[in-house]
Amino acid sequence: MVRATDKRWAALALASLTLVSCERAAEVVRAVGERVAGGESQPAAPPSTGEHITASEVTEARQLEEAVDPVAQEIETYRLATRQDYNNRRFDALEKNAAEVREERAAFGNGSWKTAQFYDALACRDSEPEAMWELHDRIHREWIDAKPESVTAMVAYA
Repeated sequence: MVRATDKRWAALALASLTLVSCERAAEVVRAVGERVAGGESQPAAPPSTGEHITASEVTEARQLEEAVDPVAQEIETYRLATRQDYNNRRFDALEKNAAEVREERAAFGNGSWKTAQFYDALACRDSEPEAMWELHDRIHREWIDAKPESVTAMVAYA
């Protein structure tokens, strides 16, 4: 038998599935399951979805898996490989990669240019500590010293 409070928790979970990212929704569903299993009788903030959610729908919601975007995975793999070449100072590989993506004018399935992803992979995030910025500066200078005629190294450093 499903209690009214179980239904409220289930409604909260399913409403969350439509309002937040899959990752966050999975967290909400887990939290709801723990609270219902723990016998809590009142939700912290009663949902106001106006929907009727069955116990089987709650069970289905708990079994949802995060959707995987194959294009995003491809981009992340490309960026990681580029970054590894950079971190390991494989400047010839970086030059070859950059020349290929420029020549091909290649784009990923979502329309983002490989050239843009290449240079973004080499950038230092604003949130990085000063030591990381100094390391990036050193690597860029080494690249420019190793390949003084390289437009790629200069653009990456800019």
